[in-house]
Amino acid sequence: MKTGKKTGKKVFLGVLITVLVGAVGLLGFGAFRMLQESGALSPVAAGASSQPEEAPEEGSPPPGILGGLPAAEVQADVLDNLAFAFNKSKDAVGWIQVPGTDINGLIMQAGDNYYYERRNEDGDYDVYGCYFADYECAFGSREDFLQNTIVYGHGNSTDNPDGKRFSQLFRFTDPAFAREHPYVYISTMEGRFAFEIFSVCYTDTSFNYIQVEMDDGQKLALAQQAQALSLHDYGITVQESDRLLTLSTCSMVGDTDGTKRFILMGRLCPEGTPESQE
Repeated sequence: MKTGKKTGKKVFLGVLITVLVGAVGLLGFGAFRMLQESGALSPVAAGASSQPEEAPEEGSPPPGILGGLPAAEVQADVLDNLAFAFNKSKDAVGWIQVPGTDINGLIMQAGDNYYYERRNEDGDYDVYGCYFADYECAFGSREDFLQNTIVYGHGNSTDNPDGKRFSQLFRFTDPAFAREHPYVYISTMEGRFAFEIFSVCYTDTSFNYIQVEMDDGQKLALAQQAQALSLHDYGITVQESDRLLTLSTCSMVGDTDGTKRFILMGRLCPEGTPESQE
């Protein structure tokens, strides 16, 4: 009988400990979820899943941990994400932010302009690819930018301004939207750089706007041609000393041969201007 009582006590204590451990675990998980949902934990610290909240379109697998990095509104957050990305991939070179859109993520760069056409930031197949820089471009400090920094990205097949990736550049066809969002931002580990938009336009591949290195005359001619095609008059005079930024995506407007493009062009703002500090 004594043995039975001891056994009963052991069983009771075992059950009690199990219940207590389970309760603590639930409380801990609940606290973790509260912190995660409040944004107090970074995606790395939280071990966040890279799966997007919405179901991916057919044929487009969800991006991995690089592609799943969250939007960053503060430069410190961008730098944290960039540092994490640089440690994960040698192809990560910068971060792009286009206010008023969901375009807010890594810029990748390979040894050619084809590798990332249908690959996401992890190098996995994705019909929308990722934001990727022309292989000739340079990223780093202000002085590292070449005459024309080019970033490519895919859009959907209907030029839907609410679509994924660079589809949202089509929001700039609206004059009011364009007027309210005059800057694009490129960040590197050396700083955040504002580019003032001076042209948004439809064009085709006969316009050789993907030149990276040019002399000053060629650069001004390219900028002037883009301004002549622009849907809006930004009233900006591009100078010989300006460094340009070009965002490029395909367009389906009047397209029958796959040569139509929609581009946004801007010029690097002077260091220390209020816009570059926003």
